[in-house]
Amino acid sequence: MPLVHGFLRYGVTPSVTMPQCVTDQGLQVSFDGRIDNRKNLISELSLSPHASDEEIIATAYTRTGANPLFMRMLFGDFAAAIWDASRNRLLLARDCFGVAPLYYHRTPGGLAWSSNLGALINTSGCSREPDPHFVAGFLSFASRGDVSPFKAIAIVPPASVAHADLEGIRVQKYWSLDPERELQMKSDADYEAQFASLFRDAVRERLRSDGPVFCELSGGLDSSSIAGVADEICRQQFLAADAVQTISHIYDEVAPFDDRPYIAMMETYLGRPSHHIEEKDAPLLASI
Repeated sequence: MPLVHGFLRYGVTPSVTMPQCVTDQGLQVSFDGRIDNRKNLISELSLSPHASDEEIIATAYTRTGANPLFMRMLFGDFAAAIWDASRNRLLLARDCFGVAPLYYHRTPGGLAWSSNLGALINTSGCSREPDPHFVAGFLSFASRGDVSPFKAIAIVPPASVAHADLEGIRVQKYWSLDPERELQMKSDADYEAQFASLFRDAVRERLRSDGPVFCELSGGLDSSSIAGVADEICRQQFLAADAVQTISHIYDEVAPFDDRPYIAMMETYLGRPSHHIEEKDAPLLASI
């Protein structure tokens, strides 16, 4: 089966200047997303601190003997494509929870793939007949992660790798949640400290950007905590994102949804106003 090269968007690493990485081993890697354990992987794989996400993936793939299950090493939200010329094999991988999409379409002449559904539809010229399973999931608020809106377009399921070679396409799961695993600590204070550490790490990784970072601020506990921790990290550490800007939706006609008093408290804490979007600025919000 001939393979037609697809495309993914750029990663978020500022040093990335090309949408793909080509290695001496005949690997071509394209990546769209964010790797949260970059520092650990760079140390483990003995790479430069400025290594691109594509370089990290290519090196991890090579060091593990081209085993597709190497994807277990990566934490984050991402879609990745690896073309291994020596094995005449394409691997399409998606993050554990399927945050980043990755679509593909098989044609008589080969295979096309992309992390952007619209781009794949437009370039492949495939049928736009909707997939009833996707429609049913969307209407019942139980969307599945293994079907796309169109019958002719397949999607890599979360925590999975799709192998494409001369024998066809097969999907392999590389991770699953273990419901029996428990976190055991000595005291409530230990649980609290562990949560605070993980929460801070999660926010910090999402601040790695080559452009402005925006955060939705509703005034509620969740968004206020994220905005506050993100602002603190930006003030204390050198990051590509030197500050966090917040965006708040304002509802004038629906009093129970008016969070402005709480948003104002966070604006005072952050020392700058949030970007307010009112119903008149976005009419679609009025029907929510």
